[in-house]
Amino acid sequence: VRLRFYGEYSQDGGAWASLEDVELSALDGDLILRGYFGMQIPENSTISFYLFHLDAAFEVNGVPLIREKSDVGGERPFCHYARWVRVQTPRIAAGDEVRIRLVNPHGIGNAQAYKLFLSSFRLGQDSQVRNAISEQYISRKLMGLIVIVFALALMAIALVFFVLRIPRGGSLWPIGLMALCYGGYLCLSSPAAALNEDWASVNAFLLYLCVIVAVMELSAILHSYLTDLRKQVVSVMLLIQSLGL
Repeated sequence: VRLRFYGEYSQDGGAWASLEDVELSALDGDLILRGYFGMQIPENSTISFYLFHLDAAFEVNGVPLIREKSDVGGERPFCHYARWVRVQTPRIAAGDEVRIRLVNPHGIGNAQAYKLFLSSFRLGQDSQVRNAISEQYISRKLMGLIVIVFALALMAIALVFFVLRIPRGGSLWPIGLMALCYGGYLCLSSPAAALNEDWASVNAFLLYLCVIVAVMELSAILHSYLTDLRKQVVSVMLLIQSLGL
């Protein structure tokens, strides 16, 4: 069951404002939410939500259900991967106050993290949530797999051209490798990819590896067509873009 959170927010110590029709950037500071879910939640229910490189504290009527890592360890956490968090709840009435604090330890790369969080609330058992999330993002996964198959075929053709010494056949290789990384990015950047907690860190590493390699291959392709000055400008622009991802 999808849950919707109603209420207001305060970002980076600012004034309280309504959550309705607002675009929140995780790069503008930490976020405090207070409000309600608008429906009664039975005792011992499970609420799941998605954290994209964020830390969170969650409480109901002043009673903490989870604490952010900085509360426990005394240090601002480095949340280096995306993950789903599951919370066992007490009975929550429709009007009970829910307060959530979101901490973003990063300065780049996850501007949409608050938006993803607010749209991710699910009520139900773990298997139900997994099935619902997998179905929601199945088209993204299929698109990624199609791109990967196309990329592998392109790289195979480039390899055959290289063996047969066909002129400029090797130029297909960077295009295929860049497409392979893009397909991997489509699969790994989906919230569905974070459902398996045991692979969360591995997924994060592979995701950024895809970005870095894709930028390197795009740079190599452009370098073959540009002059020295333009090559330097393109290299700097691609590096900035990759860091922003």
